[in-house]
Amino acid sequence: MTHAAANPGRAARHAGRAPRAAGQVLVEALVIGALLALLLFAPAWGDGERGMAGVWLRALAIWYGRFAAALALPV
Repeated sequence: MTHAAANPGRAARHAGRAPRAAGQVLVEALVIGALLALLLFAPAWGDGERGMAGVWLRALAIWYGRFAAALALPV
């Protein structure tokens, strides 16, 4: 059974839609990659030389510490 035969509703929803071109997929991937790079490696304002990765990792460590303490998990 083909994918279209297994999902007739999906095939009907996508019937008039043209597939995305390879160039569009590449541009979308580059934009998402650039946004993630900015999010992780841009300097954090007022946080010295540490980038946003350090800020996110510190926040994750604090969250895990609180979560582990609430569930009595080994830290």
